[in-house]
Amino acid sequence: MKKIIILTIALLAISLTAFAQAPAAITAWTIQQDFCRDMIDAGSGPVDTANPTQMGGGVIVGDYIYMVGGFNLDPDNNMGDNRMAYRFEINPYYGNVGPAERMALLPEDAATALSGDENYAYIHDAVVATDDHIYIHGGSWNGSGAERNVCTYTEILGDGTLAAWSVSSVYPGTYVGDIGVAAICENGYLYLIGGYNFDDVVYAQIQPDGSLGSWTVAADMPRNANFAAITSIGNHIILLPAINTAWDRATITKKLYVCEVNTDGTMGSWVEQTEEVPDFVYNGNLEAVGNTIFMVGGRNNGSSPNAEPWVWRATFNGSAAAAGKVTGWTDGVDAQLPCSARYHEVAYSEKSKSLYVFGIRSDRDGGTSPWDTHIIPTAVVNEVMISSPLFDRPGQLNADPKWVLYE
Repeated sequence: MKKIIILTIALLAISLTAFAQAPAAITAWTIQQDFCRDMIDAGSGPVDTANPTQMGGGVIVGDYIYMVGGFNLDPDNNMGDNRMAYRFEINPYYGNVGPAERMALLPEDAATALSGDENYAYIHDAVVATDDHIYIHGGSWNGSGAERNVCTYTEILGDGTLAAWSVSSVYPGTYVGDIGVAAICENGYLYLIGGYNFDDVVYAQIQPDGSLGSWTVAADMPRNANFAAITSIGNHIILLPAINTAWDRATITKKLYVCEVNTDGTMGSWVEQTEEVPDFVYNGNLEAVGNTIFMVGGRNNGSSPNAEPWVWRATFNGSAAAAGKVTGWTDGVDAQLPCSARYHEVAYSEKSKSLYVFGIRSDRDGGTSPWDTHIIPTAVVNEVMISSPLFDRPGQLNADPKWVLYE
């Protein structure tokens, strides 16, 4: 009995101190090819085909990556905006992921009567999750159509599959979810921010059954946020607004903003941080791991902007002075991505202790990268990039036991 008690206490101590230290430097990225290989019925029976996705969104909850929407092959084998939802099981010991498994299709029309348009593209950093629900902020289009002005959400069932999708009430006023971003804070509220030439902010309380309460309009952002990046730590929202005037890359800012929200959902002021990110970037992704913030990929502000392999990190201090909560931005700690990435998603797994980059569109030339000799037929890359672990994985503990026999 004594041995069991000591083991339990030791494991608890590991879990409580996992984020007491900063994540280790990323020393390498692993490339897993054929990430979203799916069985698609093309009319003459199932066909095994690669199903690359860009412009979609995703989250990691528990053992799975969930990827939704975007611009890829639809159930009829056509390239376009789609209603697909997949999950991929994460191996906690090695970090690799299992094959694509189809989940419930996203709603075709939702509450906005879009006449069959899919319009679940351009939703990176707009997909967020609690422990048991996934939420999609709006939805834009890559081909044609209108933008969605509702939140689409679903329950994660006990076996990790997804229930049928539901939709919220329509957003207030003229606000839509076109290239907007979303965050969930510890206070149990969902915050929807910015979009195509928008500085709007709306929020709603997440109800016990996962549905959303009525929408509240908050004070506007200090500037528009287009192709922005967002994350949250506790009751703080961290936002990189990116482009101020839609499609005008000359209006990109390197400024970061932080807003502290209250337990009743109300929002404090957006505070411009003193320290800027290392370069001009839009369509990048922010991901918080403990009190460390990672910014991954995106596009620069050139007249013909390239995607970038950038991996930056900074430190968050919630008790610091208002304009100094995010400091120490650097691009010199972590290995940069093996190739450029845009229209992608980034998520962290508590199970494998790694960052995952998926739904990638890249500017690389097929066959020219030293780690990749196969030809890439399009810029949409059917791969997932997996970082070296930021903390010890379970297998590492087994391989290097630290137990002392106590009689």
